[in-house]
Amino acid sequence: MANELRATSYENRAALDGGVSNMLKKAVIILTLVAGTAGFLHAGRAGTAAFPFLKIVPGTRPAGMGEAFTAVADDANALSFNPAALSEFSMGCVTVSHMEWLDDLKYEYLAMILPFTTMGLPFKGSYGFSYGLLHSPEIERTVMIDDWTYRTDGTFTVANVLFELGAGGEINEFFDVGLKLKYMKQSIDLKQTSATAFDIGLMSSGAMRGVQVGIALRNLGGEVEGYPLPTQLVVGIGRSVRGLTSLNDDLILSMDSILPIKPTKRKPQFNFGLEYSRRINTMKVAIRSGYRFGQELGTLAGFTFGGGFGMQVSRAVMSLEYAFVPYDELGTAHRMGLSLIF
Repeated sequence: MANELRATSYENRAALDGGVSNMLKKAVIILTLVAGTAGFLHAGRAGTAAFPFLKIVPGTRPAGMGEAFTAVADDANALSFNPAALSEFSMGCVTVSHMEWLDDLKYEYLAMILPFTTMGLPFKGSYGFSYGLLHSPEIERTVMIDDWTYRTDGTFTVANVLFELGAGGEINEFFDVGLKLKYMKQSIDLKQTSATAFDIGLMSSGAMRGVQVGIALRNLGGEVEGYPLPTQLVVGIGRSVRGLTSLNDDLILSMDSILPIKPTKRKPQFNFGLEYSRRINTMKVAIRSGYRFGQELGTLAGFTFGGGFGMQVSRAVMSLEYAFVPYDELGTAHRMGLSLIF
């Protein structure tokens, strides 16, 4: 581990011509180990990808469920996981979340989904948009004079921006399909890079009784400065049990298999999650947990935990969400969110 960290630090120092501060070096290491690539700064190592922040799960509720949400997406986070899930929405929904990530990095996320009927279209399905921002505080710019001497030269920031627009509709009584377009921009000091990509989703909830299946091809697009986007094939399966022990409690079980397409040297990952919820009068309480197999940070880093509290507000349902995601020695990410169904 120590050798890998030293190598990563050296490569990215060279990539930025010696202008990277200690804080940014650590941020690069975090993105290398957590997002699974050193391509954040185009370090030139085999198996790297452009825009690795695309692999960070933005939503609070899915994070608490081990990031296994592709087949069971039923709120505004569906836009991030599987655009085909938008075919099942008959009401509007919105979610906002804030994540205190690692090394003072923060992630802000907003997503909204509206049914096609709001546009006067007479068929089943919905459309939506999302905005994500991964950003750092001001970082002291450090210029290398020689191998052992540095001087400071002002400050700069790191920012990654993501815009998404998607829609989903019904093919027949067994299958739904969805498409999502995305634009991402990465800024490090004065250097900026942008790209476009798209996702394709497929859902089936009627072919197998009580079982939902979701398939998503994520981050399809060309190379960026010679590096591929982190393209993935995700196959999810889930089951929702309504009225587990009574009419007032529900259980959701889910699993996602994440198979890397590009870069080709990445290993598959398997995520498992569950959510137990109980209605108490006009309120609803949920607890969530999950595990991510295949991540590279140790056994404890695979666990995720979360919970939520919802209530009726006029004609809408409002939910407060929280998720706790450990990353072993790198620290812990805390996510807070607010969701509204109207």
